[in-house]
Amino acid sequence: MLNQMKVLTGKQNEGLAQNILLGFIEALLVGIPFVFVYLVIKEMFSAVPDFAYIWTCCGIMTLLFAVRVVVARHVMVSNHGLGYDAGLDIRRNLASKLKKVPMGYLLKVDPGRLNATMLQDVTFTEQIYSHLFSQLIVTTSLVALVVIGLTVEDWRLSVAMCIGLPLAIVVFIALKKAGALLSRKLLDKVAEMTGSLMEYILSIKLLKAYNLAGKRFSKLDDQLKGIQRMSLKHEFLAGVAPLSFITLVELGFATMLLTLVYLYVGGELQPHVAVLFLIVSSRFFRPLVALAMFLAEYSFMQQAANRIEDVLSAPELPEGQQVLDLEPSIEFDKVSFTYADRPVLRSVSFRCEPGTLTALVGPSGSGKTTITSLIARFWDATEGQILMGDTPIKNLTAECLADHISLVFQDVYLFQDTIFNNLTLGISDPDRERVEMVCKATCCWDFICQLPDGLDTVIGEAGASLSGGEKQRLSIARAVLKDAPIVLLDEATASLDPENEYEIQQALSTLIENKTVIIIAHRLGTIVHADQILVLEDGVIVERGKHQTLYDSQGLYHSLWNAERQAHGWKLNSADVTTP
Repeated sequence: MLNQMKVLTGKQNEGLAQNILLGFIEALLVGIPFVFVYLVIKEMFSAVPDFAYIWTCCGIMTLLFAVRVVVARHVMVSNHGLGYDAGLDIRRNLASKLKKVPMGYLLKVDPGRLNATMLQDVTFTEQIYSHLFSQLIVTTSLVALVVIGLTVEDWRLSVAMCIGLPLAIVVFIALKKAGALLSRKLLDKVAEMTGSLMEYILSIKLLKAYNLAGKRFSKLDDQLKGIQRMSLKHEFLAGVAPLSFITLVELGFATMLLTLVYLYVGGELQPHVAVLFLIVSSRFFRPLVALAMFLAEYSFMQQAANRIEDVLSAPELPEGQQVLDLEPSIEFDKVSFTYADRPVLRSVSFRCEPGTLTALVGPSGSGKTTITSLIARFWDATEGQILMGDTPIKNLTAECLADHISLVFQDVYLFQDTIFNNLTLGISDPDRERVEMVCKATCCWDFICQLPDGLDTVIGEAGASLSGGEKQRLSIARAVLKDAPIVLLDEATASLDPENEYEIQQALSTLIENKTVIIIAHRLGTIVHADQILVLEDGVIVERGKHQTLYDSQGLYHSLWNAERQAHGWKLNSADVTTP
């Protein structure tokens, strides 16, 4: 239980302490009426019952019942409020954590598992505070109070009534430990299925195109059936624990009843005491049974909270300091980077002066995207350092670094929001006229004007209602609007047709003037005017210089250029086409 409390804030811990106190008060309000029941029964068995006294006791019990209803309602609302507040803060903490972890962590973790943690696991954890704590506090307090009171009256019947409780607790704990492993496996399978379901939905267009929708669904269906079988097995094992607990606890009632009859027949028990134990014991086992049922679900809650802790305890990128007026230059000083025990960059050194354009070219997997990712600090370099101006970027805060960099990657993500809000991300007071000007300059304005509400049109999640080229142009406009001194472009025009590509290249050349630009280029014709071209192969810079110098050197760049020219001249020969 202590592991789950780590996810609460200080304010919520105060709320939890308050709820514990309220739960104890509720238990008192449930238990105290039994005292008056005892007094009424005792008075009724007296020689001359005092009915005024009896009615007074009944009145007090009625008042206590009314107070208990008010307190119980407050406890329920407070517990649920605490649970929902905890769930909100846990999700916020998880979202904040994901901003601080290295990109490598996110690449290793299954998106379906993260989705299950953010939604399903947090919901299970909420129930610890909204249901389990309240039930546990009220039940344990009530049982303790009743047992103490009954022991004072007759310890023999009290011991007989509780005789099965210690064994029930031991058996319950043992069976729950046996089922904990299965709970973990089931949650893992559910997370895996969530990932498969997300993959199936996102790839349904591709699957239909290749007539694989049925085959892939069969795989998903097999996972669902496997989860169904495992869930039934889990329910069986999970049900054994509370059923054993209930059986052993209720054996105490039979033992108490036999003891009561024996003592009463032997003249060792007064009638009012016998009636008291019969009444109390009929209600004594109900809260224990309810608690057992809640505890049967606790392994799910515990495993869910443990998985949340796994994410919250993931290593973070070290946080630096805020630095103002940084020179917009980038320098790699003998930078090496290893991912999954595989060297990606090896002792890379170069400098990008302010206001210059640096192009990164090379075969696929040579380390181009890794360089831009390291500048954006999605990872930290394994060796060496990266400087912005004279300051290592690891000494900068994430906010400071983000303020100085605009990024445009091939994989464009747009939120389910208006185009205007998507374009002005991170801009505190956006100027609508400037947004329109940039949209016109980046060839976005024509298709925006054709949308129902123009800039105020809400686009689907991930920009689903737009074409790839339209999303790419909006991404470029978004980077331009940010107006950061350093711009990172990962083949920003790859999704555009030749006409729009030319227009955007002209717009970019004007709009990124006097900025430090680093571009990953697959189309070498777009970077012939770059101030420097870095040619990478197997994580090493093998050539550097301007276009003409590199072309004349007859090295890798020359080979890449000729291969691209040949590819542009390629055409499908009708003689090579066979007809059925």
